[in-house]
Amino acid sequence: MEMHNNHGKPSEEVGLSSSDNDTIINLNHINKICIRDSMILNCKHIFRTDGLRSDIELINDLLFGIVNLDRDMLKKKILPRISRRQMGEELYNDICNWLDKEGSILIVKYLPYLSIACNMTFYQCNVRNHRDHDRIFVPVDQNHDIANAIYYMCDRSGQNIIAICITDHSYINHIHNKLLLSTDKNVNDKVELYNILISEYIKQAKSLQFHQHLLLLSKWQYIYKCYKAKMQLTRDLTPIDLLGYCQCLIMLSKYSEAENLILNVLLRINQTDETWHLLVKAQRKCKNYSNTRKEKEKHEMYLSAIESISKALKQNEDNTEVKNERTIINKLIERASREETFPEHDIRYRRHIDNCSSYNILSIDGGGIRGIMAAIWLRELERKTKRTCSSMFQMMAGTSTGAIIAAGLSVPDKYNRTIPAHNASELVELYKTRGKDIFIKKSRTFCNYHRSSFSLAPKYSSNGKRNLFEHYFGQTLLSECLTDIVIPIVRSADTYTHLFTRNDSLYSTSLVDVLMATTAAPTYFKPHILYGTNHIDGGVQMNNPTMAAYTKAIEYGYEKENIFVLSLGTGDYIEDPLVANDHPDIIYYLRNRNILVKVLLDSQQHNVDYQMSILMNDEHYYRWQVWFEELIQLDKYETDIVNKLENIAYEYWEEMEIYDNNRLNRLIERLRFE
Repeated sequence: MEMHNNHGKPSEEVGLSSSDNDTIINLNHINKICIRDSMILNCKHIFRTDGLRSDIELINDLLFGIVNLDRDMLKKKILPRISRRQMGEELYNDICNWLDKEGSILIVKYLPYLSIACNMTFYQCNVRNHRDHDRIFVPVDQNHDIANAIYYMCDRSGQNIIAICITDHSYINHIHNKLLLSTDKNVNDKVELYNILISEYIKQAKSLQFHQHLLLLSKWQYIYKCYKAKMQLTRDLTPIDLLGYCQCLIMLSKYSEAENLILNVLLRINQTDETWHLLVKAQRKCKNYSNTRKEKEKHEMYLSAIESISKALKQNEDNTEVKNERTIINKLIERASREETFPEHDIRYRRHIDNCSSYNILSIDGGGIRGIMAAIWLRELERKTKRTCSSMFQMMAGTSTGAIIAAGLSVPDKYNRTIPAHNASELVELYKTRGKDIFIKKSRTFCNYHRSSFSLAPKYSSNGKRNLFEHYFGQTLLSECLTDIVIPIVRSADTYTHLFTRNDSLYSTSLVDVLMATTAAPTYFKPHILYGTNHIDGGVQMNNPTMAAYTKAIEYGYEKENIFVLSLGTGDYIEDPLVANDHPDIIYYLRNRNILVKVLLDSQQHNVDYQMSILMNDEHYYRWQVWFEELIQLDKYETDIVNKLENIAYEYWEEMEIYDNNRLNRLIERLRFE
């Protein structure tokens, strides 16, 4: 193993010395470490080298006893790796004396040998100021394996170690390693290790913000796995265990399971306001959407949650989380009592949009009927800002159903080519009333019935969606859109995703043709022939077009600092893992076809979200996405499904207003006045 330091380069940023009182204050207030220039991790177990513990004791405590070093183990691991001839007599004897010395303190020159013994690498850190986190540790060597890293801080001389630490990431990694080394007999030890993991992951989850969807999801998935593993080891679960497990179920959108567990088990042993709060969240999400248009029906739909709120506030009238839930429910009920009215948009903004300093991008995922949620969010934005989307965004990108929305919001009016033909409210109505016109099943003869039953033949005729597109878009060309436009489509002749844009001078393509192609989802619709080539849904390769839109903006010459992105998802479902199969056959793949396809599509859209969050800061990249309790297929246009999607969209909007640290209001102000 190696040691990375900065000898000969005193850390002037630090200004530390082992006898400096300010050092103690500074170290006690530093709890973050910056990796690879942008990744901020939490420090875990910052130990000062105060001379009260030996080097071995410090390492053992730091690594949670995973290696349990002693002097004999040091000799056994280090002596075979060193040579008197290569090192020289003096250095060799020095190391041997150190190995024999009980109670030796941690010294820089011996770190490479401790590294061999504990299978870790030591990295020296400096202390620097950070704009968001005050003072933080910064490793001298930024490119390293954080899972096996120990960080140390020196005084001005660069020789005397004053503190060592690991990250919470590394700490968790060590606990997982200890679990792997535990035998089946050590049940109590394993349970305790799972308790530690659950506690650490919950801390990490709570440190994240509402909008950090994927990171939050991953943390709660880890917590869920730990609870499941713990429950296989013991049935002796405490009320705190059950409370945490129910919270985990809710965060993973398993609302019905959480509600049943709270009602039938947890409330019998733990009627605290925290328990009632979790029940409120579960009940708010578990609703019947078959007929929920009127205020009275909305109130009845939330009646169970309202009763639970009352019981929670009797336990603790100051519970802010419960009050937030009450606010969300009241707003949803009030929304049903008023008829949606939208003011006239100020069309003057369209004239100035091209002169804005900021280049705003709207990106919308594919997802069939689930696109209604994106349309609803955009309707709310238009209502709040009193501006059309084409006056707020210079570029719109969309895949499949997202392309319908992007095109619908940027197609010019028939009589006034400087204003949009449609607003977001009209597109919401399209999804609510015209879904059945898109998904028209093909008439089947006896022969093609049997052929389609055992093949991937399309379920629907393309005539319905063509008629719909011609009604909304007429003969408008892609080049006539009011904004820059990016629509991904897969061509059979290419191995990459083709992007149709407003600036594509090769073709004068009609919007109808582009939309016919990008909505030609395999197994749902036949490929669309354009310029003699089969074209299919861009979602096969690029269901989330955000990165493509961002890349185009850079290609058009816009500076990264001036680009703003709003990326809208169309909902996702957390699939239970596939049952492992060492020898999967064709039947296995056919049986799990939908899950496997979903995994492929999810990987792309989640990777794009992660990449964009790294590329852009929080104030320049917004991603809105929800997770369903049950999978909603893209062709389910029935009234109860549409009502459900509509309600989920409004719930998410209200949750953003309550929980997302005022980001929604900042977005509205940005779009309203730029």
